[in-house]
Amino acid sequence: MGEDLNLVPIPELPEHIGVVVRDIDKAIEYLSSTYTIQNLKLVGDYTPDDAELLAGGDFAVRIATLEMGKTKLELLQPINEKSILAQFLKNSGEGLHHLAFWVPNFDEVLAKFEEQGVKKLLGGYVDGKRWIYMDTGVKPGGIITEFMEFKVGGD
Repeated sequence: MGEDLNLVPIPELPEHIGVVVRDIDKAIEYLSSTYTIQNLKLVGDYTPDDAELLAGGDFAVRIATLEMGKTKLELLQPINEKSILAQFLKNSGEGLHHLAFWVPNFDEVLAKFEEQGVKKLLGGYVDGKRWIYMDTGVKPGGIITEFMEFKVGGD
């Protein structure tokens, strides 16, 4: 197979795997009593203001990150009923929500998915970088994809 220049290039591994949980403290307690975890960081509550949103609406979420071997998990506990994360929890229960990738060509990736009819679910700015959940969960495979802007000289 030749290289298809029309495909979205993806790094070998996701930057993180997003997991929606009902109770972040209980999830951390379970994971740390069952697996060897490293670099646990309680990021805290996140509620973006309107200027920080690229897509989607008002939401609030509690976030923690941790590593299990080479895999980074982002635990997401919705703290209001307005977000797609709360809807995911209600409809699907706890579990895998998204795979996240750093991409150097953020705008091109968004354009590619929008050409395919994939909607933006939620996105915004954090630390000067953009992130977006694309509704790839409605496509075969059923997993939402998060793309995060990669900047030269940074993450």
